[in-house]
Amino acid sequence: MTLKTFVAISVAALLMAWYWSSTKAEREFIFNVQLEIERGANELDLPKLMKGNWETVCSIHGYDGPTYIKKYDRTYSPAGAAQDGVWGLTFISQDGSYESAAGSRKNGFNFDFGCLDRDDAKLVRKTENEVMWVPHIGKGS
Repeated sequence: MTLKTFVAISVAALLMAWYWSSTKAEREFIFNVQLEIERGANELDLPKLMKGNWETVCSIHGYDGPTYIKKYDRTYSPAGAAQDGVWGLTFISQDGSYESAAGSRKNGFNFDFGCLDRDDAKLVRKTENEVMWVPHIGKGS
């Protein structure tokens, strides 16, 4: 093996490892939601499904473009692409840092809400043509 080949393989391996670790929270979130759906859940408790110390979750679709959130005095890019059938959630920590999760309706679900505080981040199933998750109306239940 030549030095050039070795370097190329090493760089590719490092990039794959970095990508794999940087998308871990997103993969776990999608897996957790899919498990809940398979179990027949009618409610999703986002704090149980997305790890971390986030305090706000926002559904920012790619069509929305960058979204300014006054609470953090910061603009956040959409987590998902500007395409039909794509969803994106941004989980924001107290200091304004964030983790994102994005996916496709092909995962078997979609989200429809603006921003929710962690304590209110409970969603209920709304089924029409597809499975859509919307905010739970009754707080404290």
